[in-house]
Amino acid sequence: MGTLVLASLLQASSQSKAWGAYNEPRYKRPRCTTTRSSTTTKEVQKGIKKTAKVETESERRENNGSDCSLHVTHPSVEQYLPVPLSAEPPYTIIIPRKGHIHLRHGQTLNLVCPGEKNRLSLDPTEKIHEPQCENLSILKLNGINQPLSNFKCSIIVKGQVNKQLRPCASGKGTLYDIGHKLPSGQWVGLITVCHDSNSGSTFYTKHQLIGSEIEYASKSTYRPEFSKEGLGIDASYMYLISSQKEAFTITLNSTDLADIYIRQNSFLVKGHLAPHADFLLATSQYSTYFYLNAAPKWQSVNNANWKSLEMAVRKNSRSYGTVDVFTGTHGLLTYPDINNNPQPIYLGGNGVLPVPKHFWKVVRSHRDNSGIAFVVINDPFLKDVPKAEQLLCPDICAAAGWANPNWAKPEKGYLYCCEVSSFREAVSVAPPLEVAGILRAVAL
Repeated sequence: MGTLVLASLLQASSQSKAWGAYNEPRYKRPRCTTTRSSTTTKEVQKGIKKTAKVETESERRENNGSDCSLHVTHPSVEQYLPVPLSAEPPYTIIIPRKGHIHLRHGQTLNLVCPGEKNRLSLDPTEKIHEPQCENLSILKLNGINQPLSNFKCSIIVKGQVNKQLRPCASGKGTLYDIGHKLPSGQWVGLITVCHDSNSGSTFYTKHQLIGSEIEYASKSTYRPEFSKEGLGIDASYMYLISSQKEAFTITLNSTDLADIYIRQNSFLVKGHLAPHADFLLATSQYSTYFYLNAAPKWQSVNNANWKSLEMAVRKNSRSYGTVDVFTGTHGLLTYPDINNNPQPIYLGGNGVLPVPKHFWKVVRSHRDNSGIAFVVINDPFLKDVPKAEQLLCPDICAAAGWANPNWAKPEKGYLYCCEVSSFREAVSVAPPLEVAGILRAVAL
């Protein structure tokens, strides 16, 4: 399976500290021609040393300039900001620290505007700039100093789709990548998707969550429209409430039954698999809005226990560091028709855009390779709490520290936890996952 590449241009912490360091000169004790008290002499020495330090720092800045700290998640610059890449190939997206990219004076980075019609505002003939750090938030391009806010793309970066032509999910799907195609032809991936273009079903996605930095991720409120790129069907109209009502009416052979499920406050939404809030940069967050990265999920489940799970994973990832996140679907939701016969639900009819019975998420830590699986039942109309034998795998939420009383409420989407090995036995289309132990919750 394709892997996501997210790497940083920033140096190791020990080297980073050295960027701002300087060697303080040593001073011999000054000779005094007059008699002074010991206190006065110490004060004079302290004053001389302090003055020398300031002068040395001033000389350093004059000769070498200042290092740069670029606030790439600031609301005033992030929406149209180009994708920040390493200076040398193979290019990788720079991981900001606390929302900032740090560069030494004179150090270069690449700013690129992916997309066929996208261009840089400073030079509409170019798609990539290679500015150098001048000082603070100022970059030098072609001999001219420019603030970071001057570097913009003509179109908001939303990602692109690359079909890998490799099978997945035991041959039922094909692998796709969502990411950025660079002018050089290199692909920089963000999300890997296992998808069946015939039915419009996505089996799973994979991405990385940088937990150590997630607290400082973009808080952009911009929400792009979902892109159909890579999709073999036209799913946009299928998510309309009117279309859902029609699909349920035909499937259940009853308008009255359809009215029970599809109402103004009860309907299916485009449920993100890889959520936008798991990514640091606004450009990466916008790149999650693809139909490939979504599946039909009840709104009351999406906004309740599923949202709670996503938040819990992000919160705990701050302690884990970087984690791999696999998110997928399993099974087919059924409801009884007018004759009380269970009927599979498809929003497009005739086997197109199936509504999953389960959504799942597997989280694996890079720190110790521990992992855990979560399963949500996508059915807010479930009347009773499912029995143990009705679950895909034994529930270990309490034992692993992930227990949440709301997760046991069917109307919010019944949610439980499993060991990855037992989960894999039940969900054969999930990718092969090797973990070492259970990933336990640190905080909920």
